[in-house]
Amino acid sequence: MERRFCFLFIFTLLLTTSLLAQDNQKIWGNDRKAITVFTDERYEFNASWLKLGKTNQDRIEKLIELLKKSSTGQKIYSKAKANAIGHGHALEELIIIGESSLTDTTLIRRYLSTDMTKVNYETRSLIHINRSHNLQDAVLDLAHELTHYSFRSAFNPYLINFNLKDFIKNTIEGRGGEVDAYLIECKVFKEIFSQNSWQSSNCARLVDDQGQLSREKIMQKFYQVGNHLSDFKKELGGYQLQLNDFPQVTTEEAQYISSAYGVPYPLAALREYASIMQKSCVNDYKRLSKNRELNGRRPAALNEIDERQGQMVNEFHKRCANYFSEI
Repeated sequence: MERRFCFLFIFTLLLTTSLLAQDNQKIWGNDRKAITVFTDERYEFNASWLKLGKTNQDRIEKLIELLKKSSTGQKIYSKAKANAIGHGHALEELIIIGESSLTDTTLIRRYLSTDMTKVNYETRSLIHINRSHNLQDAVLDLAHELTHYSFRSAFNPYLINFNLKDFIKNTIEGRGGEVDAYLIECKVFKEIFSQNSWQSSNCARLVDDQGQLSREKIMQKFYQVGNHLSDFKKELGGYQLQLNDFPQVTTEEAQYISSAYGVPYPLAALREYASIMQKSCVNDYKRLSKNRELNGRRPAALNEIDERQGQMVNEFHKRCANYFSEI
């Protein structure tokens, strides 16, 4: 980070994270059963995962140790750890106990205090694991959220090319999105828990003819919207999009539901996009207002500043016409 940036004006945007928390009861039904797998230590998978230790740090460390007993879990942990170190953190300090399981990413914009047209971006993430989960759910959620943290690309709603169609697609099937996270979760399930438990799980129903987990079958599940189709179609119309822009969407009963919005993921992603755009446009309006104040104190000859201000205004109009009426 260049030292010339003054951190006097920081507007923070909470990115699409609550959407990414899965509704485990809906996805898994009652197929998670308490079993004992390992000979070196007995795990009560149906008991609260908070019983793993007396402090939150102990609980998180022991949950990670359980995850690492899976070869897939070990790989996703190593990837997440490297990612955290690359951002100057220890992975364990980014995992916290929360009210739901989600990966909470915040985008921070920092401006030069004397010229608001110059912007520097930074992202920060926290991984929440639901305090109410039993041990089995908690370790699977950890695998799920570490996949988001490790592989999902950060998006920037302040860029002109940030659009709804790509956002929905990337949320569901993009690298590190819901399909990838569920695939990793299922692999961990198979490697840690008993064969009987696996055979009765929803994951076992998503394999191909060779008995391997099918990414295609998982993706089909995430695009099922059931009786929410009419709402999805109606809300797409506000963005000049149609159902045929999302050919994977089907009217089959939705099995995967966003806990944040209580609707299937395509519709939840649409509503999350609208929320993100609303927040980012309000932030951009503040930025424009502040830059106008700064320019009002400057000599009129600073044409370069005026030109950049004009570009900011034009981009604001293009991005925010549907979200913010004033400028």
